[in-house]
Amino acid sequence: MSLAQCGTVRGYSDRYGILSIDSKKVASRDEYLEYYKPEPKADSSFTVIDSISTVPGDQTHPSYRRVRLVVHQRTDTLRTPQVWYYTTVNENGTWRITWVKSILSRADEFYDKGMYEEAIAQCDKALELDPYSALAYSKRAWCCDHKVDLARGDEKQGLVGLIESNARKALALEPENPDLYNTLALVFTQQDLPELRIECYRKAITLPYCPGWKKLTFYGNLVSCYLALERWTQAKACADSALAIDSTDAFALFVRGNVEFNQHRYKQARSFYDRAFQTDWSNRLDKENQFLLLVCAAYCEYMLRDYDVALTHILRALEINPGDGRAQEVYRLVKLKAK
Repeated sequence: MSLAQCGTVRGYSDRYGILSIDSKKVASRDEYLEYYKPEPKADSSFTVIDSISTVPGDQTHPSYRRVRLVVHQRTDTLRTPQVWYYTTVNENGTWRITWVKSILSRADEFYDKGMYEEAIAQCDKALELDPYSALAYSKRAWCCDHKVDLARGDEKQGLVGLIESNARKALALEPENPDLYNTLALVFTQQDLPELRIECYRKAITLPYCPGWKKLTFYGNLVSCYLALERWTQAKACADSALAIDSTDAFALFVRGNVEFNQHRYKQARSFYDRAFQTDWSNRLDKENQFLLLVCAAYCEYMLRDYDVALTHILRALEINPGDGRAQEVYRLVKLKAK
């Protein structure tokens, strides 16, 4: 079966057959099919492969070869290109695909639970099977980033070094992947170098393989950078660029509200937060941004004397993060006024 055939829903089952032996050891056919979960009526949304090429070999791992695919979704009228990579391994003269996504899914599960050492262990396991997994390097960087807050002195510096080394390895493997510039930005956040962080997001936006919904997220990240620098005009411009991509997106509305919030224009901020609440915000935003949206909205409502609504929002924020001092302070303010 050709790689092109692997991009169709009907090819998923057969596709398992061309995985490497070690890949099949870590993922059964059922696990493989469960991961992709093709939709029953997905015939019209096949991935169309525009080009396939082989990446130049690496003498460090001569038995491996990487394949680069440029693809687009058939339902995408704009034909926004994406780049996918496969790592193949030579098994007795036959090139077979390595597949580590089930392992990285377990890493994601540990990461979401705050079990960063366990997540790193899964990433290490993935890299043993596929030494070219940019996603494994990237996830290791994110795990180290979360561990920094609990570290001190030399240990902290060592973790920042690990964030950078993993981020740069990932980006070297997939320089066209916009998500990996987000990973590299972690380094500059830890080093308090906002201009370099801004440069990362700007580079990601200009990549030809950065679809609109990802550009929206990067514009939102730029807003946070510019707000921290009190560069209000640039923050507003980036927030407006995000809304231009999707005026109903919860994250775009949230960051646009933050532009007003940071300038103490609480009525205007609340109007954007209210619009965000009218979207599917609890699915669009990660837990941290859900929490921040609720806290910011509650404070706006407190300042505008809408105490009962403020109480509803701040209680929900405390359900997400009961130990946060900012949320606790807003709760104390609101509780004194709410009925």
